[in-house]
Amino acid sequence: MVTIRHIRADEDAEAFLDLRHTTDAETTLLMMEPGERMTSTAAQREMIIRMLEAGSTILVAEDSEDEARLVGYLLASRGVYQRVRHTVFIVIAVLQAYTGQGIGTRLIEALETWSREQRIQRLELEVQVRNTVAIALYERNGFVIEGTKRRAMIVADEYVDTHFMAKLLE
Repeated sequence: MVTIRHIRADEDAEAFLDLRHTTDAETTLLMMEPGERMTSTAAQREMIIRMLEAGSTILVAEDSEDEARLVGYLLASRGVYQRVRHTVFIVIAVLQAYTGQGIGTRLIEALETWSREQRIQRLELEVQVRNTVAIALYERNGFVIEGTKRRAMIVADEYVDTHFMAKLLE
């Protein structure tokens, strides 16, 4: 059974880092390539603590039937400056073996609950235009495309455009 919960810096840092390394290696649809991410559990723990102290959050999907393995996450970075404190920029990743099970939707729903409690009104993200599965997930959950960044990334020596998407909370 997969449950969604908030990350715990001390208990989850190593598993969260492992999850991020795995998702980086499984797909070219995320920002980082394998090996670009920090490699220290201590550095990951500090990043988590800094994010939480800044009013941001990380939600994790945990499979209780697989030794409480982390199988997905949603990282929500809150705007730093007063004029954008009502926004979060999000990154979502789920292990390939767990895709298609509604975990992405559940992560977004949990984010919306947390966001309303925090008086956040705008959720933002950037997604590669070729990531049609993720775009469909976001659109099903009320996100709209606000613009396209041309040649935003280089993946396998080819330029890739990205969509900037957002959802306004009532």
